[in-house]
Parts: sequence; C-alpha cells; structure tokens
Amino acid sequence: MFLVLSPGDAGVSAQPLTDRQVLLNGVPLALRAGDALPPLVSLRQSGESMTFEPATITFLAMAHAANRACS
Repeated sequence: MFLVLSPGDAGVSAQPLTDRQVLLNGVPLALRAGDALPPLVSLRQSGESMTFEPATITFLAMAHAANRACS
C-alpha cells in the first residue's frame, strides 16, 4: 500500500514545486469542514517494482518485507 503526495493540479502533469496545491494520489488535498483531514486512502499495487514522479513524497507499507530494523 502507498500514499503519494505531489505538487500540482490534477489536470496538469508537470506543475512547479512552488505550486500551492498538493495532490494526494492525484487528487487535490484540502481540509474539510472544521479543518478535518480528508480520508487518507492508500493505493494497492502488486509487482516487483514501482516508479514515482520526481518531487513526490511517498509512504510505503511493504507486507512481509522481513526488514530486521522493523522487528
């Protein structure tokens, strides 16, 4: 599962890093009524590799990674 934060407008692929809008999995990230955070819905992807656009912040959860540092 993963979450991807990136700069820009959902309708335009290459926005500058100085853009004031942030996308969460391709959807504009904005507070809801009462300054509540929107649901942070993760995406699922199978396979052995993933590619991300430059200037993204990615949060990954890798099931069964067997990383000793996480034990």
